[in-house]
Amino acid sequence: MPLLRGAVTGEWSAYGVDTARSKAELLQRWDHSTEALNTLWSQLPAERFHETLTAFGMYTDKLTGLLLYVIDNEVHHRGQGYAYLRALGVAPPPFWERG
Repeated sequence: MPLLRGAVTGEWSAYGVDTARSKAELLQRWDHSTEALNTLWSQLPAERFHETLTAFGMYTDKLTGLLLYVIDNEVHHRGQGYAYLRALGVAPPPFWERG
């Protein structure tokens, strides 16, 4: 969400990691982020995708490249989560079920 917010508003404020303390809190944050992403996405003009931006004062690329990096990063961390769950003997949910 921070990258999309910056692309829409031009404001690249620093963001930190704040760990959820429970499954319920994590799911609440997920719902909040989804709502915010849907709102921001609808405000993003199509011509911005080809503009070169510097995100957070240090990552320079076209917006399409920055967005692909965010998607790749999410896929990587989702895979880590599945590996950790399996290592703990917990069967993760099927990744193809989006509920």
